[in-house]
Amino acid sequence: MSFPYQHYHYAKVDSTQQVAFANADKQVLDQWYLYTADFQTRGQGRNQGSSWLAASGSGILATYCKVYSEGFFDAKAVITLKVALAAARSIDFLGLPAKIKWPNDIMLQGKKVAGILADVNYIDRKACLMIGIGINVNLNKEDCSSINQNTTSLSIAKGLELDIASILQLLNIELEKLLDEAPISLSEINSFLEDYNNDHVIFSPCGVFGHADNITAIISGVDIDGALILNSNGKISKHMHGKLFKQPLC
Repeated sequence: MSFPYQHYHYAKVDSTQQVAFANADKQVLDQWYLYTADFQTRGQGRNQGSSWLAASGSGILATYCKVYSEGFFDAKAVITLKVALAAARSIDFLGLPAKIKWPNDIMLQGKKVAGILADVNYIDRKACLMIGIGINVNLNKEDCSSINQNTTSLSIAKGLELDIASILQLLNIELEKLLDEAPISLSEINSFLEDYNNDHVIFSPCGVFGHADNITAIISGVDIDGALILNSNGKISKHMHGKLFKQPLC
């Protein structure tokens, strides 16, 4: 069976996540569907109120959707890591040094180039898994500077315009290898994990810089459940939710 089973492309949508969910009840069970767009007006980010913006036709705006006839077994954190690994592999294939910033960002030279959002809803008591992914492919420097994030694109890193359809095909090949029941390689995940060269980072369980509960630590990797492993002065802790910040220079 080909991956994805069906692919629907739109010129403009609110978000590919919304389109996927609106069409999920029409999907064949246990098959992956792909919804892409040239432009979305309300692209969703991981954090509440955040969004994914891109100039029309400049990147990959996609949601992979599958409705399960029975329950699925991977936790969202593991699914997010699988998709992050597939994206990192695809970018690495282009000769670019992709890194995974836990839990759901792909970085190039310290700047965000892709983001992932996994979500689970239920339709008639059947699990509907939606995986949103945005990759900045041909955004120029002006496009990136207009986005309220530390952002780059594949074309900026390569110094030339790239074929979006070819990169989507690369991503599909890697996702087919990793999704569903396929195990993930922790050693490979950790080889792509952005560890800031073992410099200290600030981890915020609530996602707020400067919060009293924040931890200053060194990243040790991730575990099989997708949890981030931190080492703070020899004290090891694991975290499923939160946000990383670079340690400010003194």
